[in-house]
Amino acid sequence: MRFRSYYLIAVLQLAVGCDKSSAVKMPELHVVQGTLTKDGKAVKGGVVQFTPDKLSEYLVTSEVNASGKFELYTLGNNKREKGAPEGNYTVMYTMSGTEQSIAPPIITTKMYTIEAGKTNDFTIELLDN
Repeated sequence: MRFRSYYLIAVLQLAVGCDKSSAVKMPELHVVQGTLTKDGKAVKGGVVQFTPDKLSEYLVTSEVNASGKFELYTLGNNKREKGAPEGNYTVMYTMSGTEQSIAPPIITTKMYTIEAGKTNDFTIELLDN
């Protein structure tokens, strides 16, 4: 029985692929920063996530500081790199700490476009859902 378990594990590893060369490369990333506001005032703390309009294997996110500022990072392939791939995104903001359990995330209806070779500095006004 033990032999069968080892054999099954070996077969699964071959089927899934344990070679790192088969991992998808991180796309070209571009610096993205900005400020989150609500009712004209900076949002304090929380997390912002940019969701692309096309299917993606990466998570584009940032913590929001006490001044409402954020700087995006892309997470994927066990890496965290500064910037985000170009494309169109909606934005989701989640409050931090105990506020998170009280208020649902806020999702923007406006699309934000990240462009190569441009200054991607956004002021995002959050509206109630």
